[in-house]
Amino acid sequence: AVVFYLKLLLWPSGLNVDHQFQVSASLFDPFAASAFALVLSLCFLAFYHRRRHPLPLFLLLFGLIALAPASLVPLNVLVNEHRLYLSSAAFALALGYGAGQLAQRGWQGAVGWAGLVVVAALGIATFQRNQAWQSELSLWSDAATKAPDMARPRFLLAEALAGEGQLAAAIQTMEQGLQRDPDFLVGYVRLGQWRQEQDQQAAAASAYQR
Repeated sequence: AVVFYLKLLLWPSGLNVDHQFQVSASLFDPFAASAFALVLSLCFLAFYHRRRHPLPLFLLLFGLIALAPASLVPLNVLVNEHRLYLSSAAFALALGYGAGQLAQRGWQGAVGWAGLVVVAALGIATFQRNQAWQSELSLWSDAATKAPDMARPRFLLAEALAGEGQLAAAIQTMEQGLQRDPDFLVGYVRLGQWRQEQDQQAAAASAYQR
């Protein structure tokens, strides 16, 4: 998760209100092991260069400590973008420090132009991301598309579809979500209600019995 957050800080692509993220059964899982090795290597490099460049070590520790509560306490949402808000301050300071080091070596022009390009690109990315937030339907449609194996986006997409009067699509989406999480009892209640609204009494009774 820490490496995933770092990737979002480097470039916020693939933003989602409910990321597709699974728990690793072991630290020796290839994904968990490689991520752990990367975090350790960053800590080692920052510690190794602490005398010449003390600020990066401080900022790295600050960022990890800011993420610690969400990383150490079990939560029902494994990763969430808003948990980066405090750590992003450390990342911004690290970028500024790196830009300052390059400017001292005569790269002022390149740093300035790179900054302009990044700001313009982020502006375009922000505009594009805002399209997903226009409504509940667009938001959860985006989430379900980007996280096809997650149940929650489909549950909330089904609610948004029902709110728009698209009961057939809502029922199909809720059933897809229940295939991924068959213990979500509220989903069966909603299925029963929507089936009743469509005068499908037998199917409604089956959903309520579940």
